[in-house]
Amino acid sequence: MTEPEFQGWLKHHRARFTGLSKWIAAMPEYSESEPTRQEVLRGWYYALKDCDVQTAKDASDAIHRGEEAEPRGYDRHPAAIRAIANRKRDAESHQCYSDNQQTFRCHQCQDDGWVTVWHPISMKAAQTSKLGDPGTITTIAVACTCPAGDSHATARAKRFNPSSMVPLGGYRYSAEEQDKLTEFVGQSMVWQP
Repeated sequence: MTEPEFQGWLKHHRARFTGLSKWIAAMPEYSESEPTRQEVLRGWYYALKDCDVQTAKDASDAIHRGEEAEPRGYDRHPAAIRAIANRKRDAESHQCYSDNQQTFRCHQCQDDGWVTVWHPISMKAAQTSKLGDPGTITTIAVACTCPAGDSHATARAKRFNPSSMVPLGGYRYSAEEQDKLTEFVGQSMVWQP
């Protein structure tokens, strides 16, 4: 959702929850001690920016119709809208089966949005032939590059980059996985400790 789309959603949402306009208007424009109107609405935007605008409007409508529980307090509305939108997205990305085997839209993360990769500590240890020493076998989860990973991508969550990260396979920490890591850092021109 872009900022203009957020403004459109906010207008839509305020039309359903008319008390929200008074609540927003009561916030100070400038304050040293209280959150300002602009700060609160920016927080709302950041809470919803990963949501599709139409899905967010549908979530507002669902709360308004009583199909979803109305949160207590206007400050909880963005979290409720996001949760409803995420449930809808998850329901639409149902699991598929072929020959009794589960299939995924994304084989990297298996549709959960996270990729487990070797931590930079392990990568540096592999590069210096110290992988296996105490404290060198460790991993992190990063947001996948697929649509499922978009819901996890934030300023704090890194995105998976196959040119500089090594994902772990099914047998985590196995000798085979450690060999893949050692081979990667030995050949990679991109990865730097």
